[in-house]
Amino acid sequence: YYTNDPFTTLQQIHGIIAPDGILLLRVTNRTWLFDMLRLSGLELHRERFGDSKYNFSPEGTLRLLARAGFRVEDVIWKEEGKADPRWLIRLYYRVAPLLSKYLSLRVAPGMIVVARVAK
Repeated sequence: YYTNDPFTTLQQIHGIIAPDGILLLRVTNRTWLFDMLRLSGLELHRERFGDSKYNFSPEGTLRLLARAGFRVEDVIWKEEGKADPRWLIRLYYRVAPLLSKYLSLRVAPGMIVVARVAK
């Protein structure tokens, strides 16, 4: 989501990755946050995207990878090593991945996708 054309970028990566190579892709998940802002009636300003050019939902990311010729092998919802002194943020980093993985509530702050070139 940092490139002008994420699909073309993934196709180029697909073309140079070794046949048995693995693509690890870490994607920030802002979709749930944007949905909450819309529901609350707050405006969705461009600066909420940070330095990214696009926002893909987790499902949209997986579809984009499949379209570019990748087979997703795993999605990791919990990123190890996240620590924050604020208790509410710590709680969020512990609970959100569980909700994302087991209840399909895609509220984790991000995901790591493990993919291979589709055969």
